[in-house]
Amino acid sequence: MPDVAAAALSMSDEPNQITNAFRLAMRRTGQTVTVIACRDNDTGARYGLTASSVTSLSMNPPSLLACINNDASVQPYLQPGQAISVNILSQDQAAISTAFAMEPDQSERFNHGHWDDAPPSQPDHGQPIPYLADCLSCVLAEIVNVIPHSSHTVVIAEVQSAITDPLGKPLIYHDGDYAKLAEQDPD
Repeated sequence: MPDVAAAALSMSDEPNQITNAFRLAMRRTGQTVTVIACRDNDTGARYGLTASSVTSLSMNPPSLLACINNDASVQPYLQPGQAISVNILSQDQAAISTAFAMEPDQSERFNHGHWDDAPPSQPDHGQPIPYLADCLSCVLAEIVNVIPHSSHTVVIAEVQSAITDPLGKPLIYHDGDYAKLAEQDPD
């Protein structure tokens, strides 16, 4: 067993060893890649980031959660009442993921992919919601709760609508790189 993993399994008191072992363990899980986008209700500016820590939370009411690093430039806008889009990327959209993860200029990020605007869930409630029109699936939601925890904030949002391409395949992030699902044997 690698030394880093063994350090964590032996309950080492050295925080860096435990952190590194945990990071290595989490890199071994495959995660669907999403881009979360919103709009500043005061200025109308669009904000977005790549996120792989997104999952369904509840079916009644339909809800999801996302874990967002507190250092993310979009983090201050992810507050209760904020409308967001959660755009699940298809396997050919790695460049969009990279742009939303690496491009420092928020406005430049939206030059990647085909972005459109959905009306706010209530006519007098906020700005139009930016969403990626050609992604695998798009979920429009409203944030209902945020829970700070250490370096990240858990964002909980209730789903307002969802669309999906039933034939597409998701972009996967695994072990520090993008991956595609294997083709299924038609047998």
